Amino acid sequence: MKRFWTVLFWWGAIPLVFFCVWALWQFNAHAASILAWFTGLAHLLSQFVILAVLGACGYVAYKQWKEHKTQVLEWRAKQVEIQGKQIEIEERQHKMRMTDKQHALMRELALAGTLDGSNVRVADIEVTRFLSAGRVTINQESPEPTALPAPQLPAPYDFSQELANWRPTPLGIFLGRRDSGIVTVPMDKLWHVALTGPTGGGKSNILRLILVQLLRLRAACYLCDIHYAPIKRGIDWRPIASRLAHPPIRDISDIAALVEQLARGELSARIDREYRGEPIGDPVYLAIEELPAVMAEKPEIAPHLAKMLRQGRQYDLCFIGATQDMLVKTLGTSSGIRECFRTGYYTGGDMTTARVILDLQKGQTIDEDGLGVEGRVYLKTAMSLAQEVRVPFASSQSVYELLGQHLSPLTDEPAFEHDTHKTTQDLVRDVSLDVRPGEAACESVVSLTAEERLTILTAARAQMAATGKAKVNRSQLLTSQGWNNRMWPKVKQVLDEEGW
Repeated sequence: MKRFWTVLFWWGAIPLVFFCVWALWQFNAHAASILAWFTGLAHLLSQFVILAVLGACGYVAYKQWKEHKTQVLEWRAKQVEIQGKQIEIEERQHKMRMTDKQHALMRELALAGTLDGSNVRVADIEVTRFLSAGRVTINQESPEPTALPAPQLPAPYDFSQELANWRPTPLGIFLGRRDSGIVTVPMDKLWHVALTGPTGGGKSNILRLILVQLLRLRAACYLCDIHYAPIKRGIDWRPIASRLAHPPIRDISDIAALVEQLARGELSARIDREYRGEPIGDPVYLAIEELPAVMAEKPEIAPHLAKMLRQGRQYDLCFIGATQDMLVKTLGTSSGIRECFRTGYYTGGDMTTARVILDLQKGQTIDEDGLGVEGRVYLKTAMSLAQEVRVPFASSQSVYELLGQHLSPLTDEPAFEHDTHKTTQDLVRDVSLDVRPGEAACESVVSLTAEERLTILTAARAQMAATGKAKVNRSQLLTSQGWNNRMWPKVKQVLDEEGW
């Protein structure tokens, strides 16, 4: 208001003085009477005051617009600065992780007696404290290529052989076997899992091996596979599908909706529960087969997936992705996202992917001859460096042992994918199945009570009335009602039936 009156004074008072002088001069020269003079003066003054007020208002509005524009520009500059700092922090964290890995590698080599020297440097990193004193100095600015040690792996075998004397527990998820024994990690150290390699390298077998153990431990698992079939290449997926938190999802739009719901709705709900001191919920694992195909058709899920990878681990929201490679152009995300995968399988194909997923040091190489054949892969976990292991075949019999047998179990299945000579149709015709591919086992109906259906419909109608739209934002609906991820299948079924 102070600015307004100041502007009004300069726009009105000073010109008014000059106007009065001009009016007196006119009166002395031409006015016939004082009344006529005052009438004309009042008319002119009223018009002048209106113009002065309008001019003052316009000036104030202009100044406010200019200040707002300046604030917007300053805000944008701050956002660019913040993004730059975030990138610097990510790069610094990456360098710190690489430093720790180099130290761990050098410590192992020193303890094994492979290196000796009092002042060993790798990429300008001092590791003197790990080596004994009084020996030679080794400078390895450009190390010669060295291959990872190749252990004697067991012959190809079936996972049911492991289950003869072993069962998965929260303290041990089976990932593979070396000559020295099995490789396991605790369930809370599995974190995000990357399955990389060419088609036919065994990624689906590894995914099946991990899923069956997580389901045995009653984790909430989602399987998104655009090529899903209950019987695939003679392998029975029905016991796994029947225990998922939601039937296997094949439609890419539904996959994108689920990723958004977990990354936004479920993650926010878990953060709020932790703030209130409540249990955050059961562990949730989202598995996506053919990840590049999904990302290519729905690139808008990239930020949601990145959010889940960055923040989901500490709230027990974990991701398992199967892809041919981990190149930035393939995934459509930043290179920093790839660092979030703490468990990685590499079945061959692309050395850039191998370096990223296995955290290979400069100069390290791997033997790709025969990689991906009969379960021979490289594995890196949050608790160990990259190592060559044998992954057993997750046969239908092993799945039956952990999850129970289907009404019409399969028999006489091949040992590995590349050993399959029959087509899927031949294998399905060889056994009398109660469920044909693509029918009930894939599109199972979620059981709903009348009260649950009414609750979902009431909440959906309230949202549509509030937004004025004929469609329901499912992620927003789950968040607003405080429903957890186990309500997602029921909400989806009701809304799909209503066409909302």
